[in-house]
Amino acid sequence: MKISIVVPVYNTEKYLTECVNSILLQTFTDFEVILVDDGSKDKSGQICDRLSETDSRIKVFHQLNSGVTCARAKGVALAQGEWICFVDSDDTLPVDSLEKLNAGICDATDIVIGFCDNQKILTKEWINIVKYREMCITGKGVYPGPWARLIRRRIFDENTFAIPRTIVKGEDMLMNIRLSFASTKDIHIIPFRVYHYLSHSESCVHNFIHNCDYEYNFYKEKLCVIPQGERLFYRKYCIKNALKALHRIIRCSSSVKDWKESLFVAQLKKDVVAFRYRLSLLDYVLLMVKNDLLNEIFRRLL
Repeated sequence: MKISIVVPVYNTEKYLTECVNSILLQTFTDFEVILVDDGSKDKSGQICDRLSETDSRIKVFHQLNSGVTCARAKGVALAQGEWICFVDSDDTLPVDSLEKLNAGICDATDIVIGFCDNQKILTKEWINIVKYREMCITGKGVYPGPWARLIRRRIFDENTFAIPRTIVKGEDMLMNIRLSFASTKDIHIIPFRVYHYLSHSESCVHNFIHNCDYEYNFYKEKLCVIPQGERLFYRKYCIKNALKALHRIIRCSSSVKDWKESLFVAQLKKDVVAFRYRLSLLDYVLLMVKNDLLNEIFRRLL
């Protein structure tokens, strides 16, 4: 078996059949499909079973609701293929996606990456593994999700999916960071869009509201998934990303106190000083200026 396609399924009865059909219609055919029903409350589980009766390449596993990370972990554990491909159950693949990704497979890489339909296509054929790790941490240059790529199964281990269930947005970014450190090989880029991502009002990402408590926990978890010996080098990228998260929070905040006195901001201030991170003027004002003066600045601006 060349490729195992892992599809975590949760309450996507409206999209699931189209998703699976787009996989079954692939021009490349040496694959299996593993549908992991994560305790769906709608008819998704029944649809999984019905689809498995139509094609022997489809395997179904039902579990109590444990979250998308657990569902992906179960799929990888059940996989027989040399390569893993993740597809969400409300998304679809263009008919030649696997064929194009498969063409990028070689001994020199453990990860082959294409592009989603809303991404800018990179012109480089190869990305150095150190640069790729930076991209995974910042989410810049490559998609932070697990889609539009093939990952060699042997680089997954017991720690790949060791992510707290409280991390409901960005858990796939943490998985990608772990996988980037599990390999020493450069990343092979194929310059094609191989994944149709569907954004809709029912998705977790669409309804997610950023807040300081969540971003504080996410910041700590991101540091934890980076090997201890590498954290000093990559922490600057974690700080950079955390500052962007702070900007999102401020845009939705009604008062300075909501975020300025949070553990998230306190940790950022501590790390900026400890690691001599060079702040922009805006970030210096946001982090270092005292509350009373900051309130006055905001009052005058608004």
